Amino acid sequence: MDNITETIDINKKLEICPCCGRKIVIYQHRFNHLLMYDLLCLDKAGGTSTLGKLKIRFAMTPSEYNNFQKLAYFGLVKKENRSYVITELGRNFLKGTQGCPSYVKTRINDVVDRGPEVSYEDAMVAFQNRKQYESQVARLKEIIA
Repeated sequence: MDNITETIDINKKLEICPCCGRKIVIYQHRFNHLLMYDLLCLDKAGGTSTLGKLKIRFAMTPSEYNNFQKLAYFGLVKKENRSYVITELGRNFLKGTQGCPSYVKTRINDVVDRGPEVSYEDAMVAFQNRKQYESQVARLKEIIA
């Protein structure tokens, strides 16, 4: 119940940027199967690549492509010039020696809060379960059509 009250209070307090006039909002981003796929693609590409090359090589969906930059909020990648590069945290996460936040909260593109860590093994189980679910849905759609 406290979380609901807290959310309502946050929503009532509307901050406006004095410079540009836009509302300032805190967004929560979860580490999900799309981000796991994006990180695995970048790793398979050698750990560094432009987003355009990744999109073509791995036939990324619009959601995978559009959410890729969120990996930087989790500290798993960083942008150098036009390329994305896996960070030390990203490498350690892929090796299974270090976790990454289960979610992050951002305010004007700055991370203001991090959730508890999720391990590589747990993230892979969720990723594989999601892929199995998507393939089951695709088979059902074929049967129905």
